[in-house]
Amino acid sequence: MLVQETGLSIPSSLRAFWQRVGGIQQGLTYHNAAFAGYLFAPVSVQESLEDFRLAEQLRRENPLEDQEFSDQFWPAGMIKFAGEDSNGFWVNCRPDSPTFESVYVRFVNSDPLLRWSTSISALFETLCAAVGEGIIRVAGETDVNWDTGSLATNEAALDVLARKMNPGCAAHDEESAVQATPDWN
Repeated sequence: MLVQETGLSIPSSLRAFWQRVGGIQQGLTYHNAAFAGYLFAPVSVQESLEDFRLAEQLRRENPLEDQEFSDQFWPAGMIKFAGEDSNGFWVNCRPDSPTFESVYVRFVNSDPLLRWSTSISALFETLCAAVGEGIIRVAGETDVNWDTGSLATNEAALDVLARKMNPGCAAHDEESAVQATPDWN
């Protein structure tokens, strides 16, 4: 469905992600948002397609003099796979791009997209390493449904680890993030 409508090349890591989470049904709460945070809430294939359509519409409606702004906030060829509203994670699905398959993140609605990792696999490898090193841990008591508790993250330590595991990704370096230019073109 995504390939036919978007004309993009869906990376194998994105296909594997959706297979792992079952593609998820639109509107289905896959996790407890209080526990895992809204950035990591997987979105369905249908929701990704709707997000793609909205981005395409915003690019079409944006005047040419604002093209740089449009390219930074709604870049062509990005497919959202996790998050809520305009925050979350996107994967670059442009096969001709030097950063094809890289993962980009937006933490706040007004922020531009920043490269977080070289692939979805690298994203999860980094997060698993952070859990293994105690950088991300469960805070508070949880029950069998994970209805209580939350994640506690040492953000500075996560940035150090992520920078080491994902060199060149601006999301982990404040200086690079401030001067980041779109690297997906």
